[in-house]
Amino acid sequence: MPVTAVSAPSRLGADVGARIADAGGNAVDVAVGSTIVGMVTDPGIIGPGAGCFLTIWPADASPVVVDGYVAMPGLGNPPPAGATLGTPVTMAYGGGMETLVGPASVAVPGAWAALGVACERFGSLAWREILAPAVEVAERGFPLSEGFIVFAVLDARITGHRTINRMNARIWNRSAGTRRTIARFV
Repeated sequence: MPVTAVSAPSRLGADVGARIADAGGNAVDVAVGSTIVGMVTDPGIIGPGAGCFLTIWPADASPVVVDGYVAMPGLGNPPPAGATLGTPVTMAYGGGMETLVGPASVAVPGAWAALGVACERFGSLAWREILAPAVEVAERGFPLSEGFIVFAVLDARITGHRTINRMNARIWNRSAGTRRTIARFV
């Protein structure tokens, strides 16, 4: 069996990549499966509404770039009078990053299409086999990453309708007046 190295933003993503490799998946299958787990577990960094570019270099061909970028709805049209594109915010994640929250931060996602094309053209496993570990992670639950917590707290500050109490990791829905446990710190 070949030796496989997997790089992922979390141990969970790396473990899923190793599982896919052990099931006979190639490098594209492993990368896509690990990415999808990241979409499930760390949506503040990469989410289901993401865009991406995938560079794949098959052993017997030239490198290929799969374009899964996003497009802002209304791109190319003048903004409505008085409209703002969004509010710049700074997140502590990764040593600090700036992003924009508001209408211009919403786009038509392209990541799923790109990941599907990559698997169809260059993968060796069925799409269902690549998705299965991420589905299991979502159904079973997973530890929240520090990046996710930072993103959720930032979202709560901007929207004003949800807050996370880091001590007990509960989500508060002000409009319904309810609390629901979403995580437990270990």
